Amino acid sequence: MSENTQDLSQWSGEEFYRRPPRLNFDEIRLNGNEGSFKRVKKVNQEYITEDIGKELKGTILRVRRRLVDFKDKLSTSEHNHPNDIVMLFGANEKGVAKELRQKYQGLKTQQVLYFLFENGEVVKVIVRGASLGSENKPEDSVSFYEYLNSFESKEHCYEYETILIPKPEKGKLGTYFAIHFEKGK
Repeated sequence: MSENTQDLSQWSGEEFYRRPPRLNFDEIRLNGNEGSFKRVKKVNQEYITEDIGKELKGTILRVRRRLVDFKDKLSTSEHNHPNDIVMLFGANEKGVAKELRQKYQGLKTQQVLYFLFENGEVVKVIVRGASLGSENKPEDSVSFYEYLNSFESKEHCYEYETILIPKPEKGKLGTYFAIHFEKGK
């Protein structure tokens, strides 16, 4: 590109409206009361939920995070690290994720897994609460953080199939389900 063309591109304001397309992926969440996975997809302006079973198999392509407070209807933009600058929707505030979490005590961490199914479809799997780690988990259950730490230094989670299975746990509020993670082929 010539120097004049670059100048014209900047002067036109093209940089403000010519951005990569926003990708919208279906989300999959564990229903902790039932022990089954639910797919949430947006159709037009409506969200449709469907039950997709009690086991997921696929490959974790990428792990991101966000902070969410359902009670106060707050959530941050996805980010990679607690020191990243994020937007806090619902409060219309921008700041460092860990500082916002200190300021808004109800914010909890969710891990967002970009997950590749065997059929080539990419979805977001939302991992939260006891599935991240819990004192109440059964001995034969592996939480998300334990699963990530189980890989050797030269291994990567995107090299393996990951199997997600709901397992019951007993806590102060009774029995609920959390995700157990297994390394596949």
